[in-house]
Amino acid sequence: MCIAPRIFDPGLYRAPLAALPRNSVPAVFCTFAPNAEHPEHRRVAARWLEGHRFKADPYRIILCNGIQHGLAMAQAKAWGNRARC
Repeated sequence: MCIAPRIFDPGLYRAPLAALPRNSVPAVFCTFAPNAEHPEHRRVAARWLEGHRFKADPYRIILCNGIQHGLAMAQAKAWGNRARC
């Protein structure tokens, strides 16, 4: 007999979800924030990169929502108008 491990425990989420304001919109938790609208995040990323001996201009940093998004952005930059999706 094979018994799958219990991965999702609803009890772990009960208290945090109960603490949310009653007027919060559930769709907010199912979307990605726009990257370009957070200049402070880009400044923090630039400072972090400087700690690794890499000088970066915060306004030339593109924050991505994961590796697929990052690769798509790199491909679009490298291929320019030749990019096909």
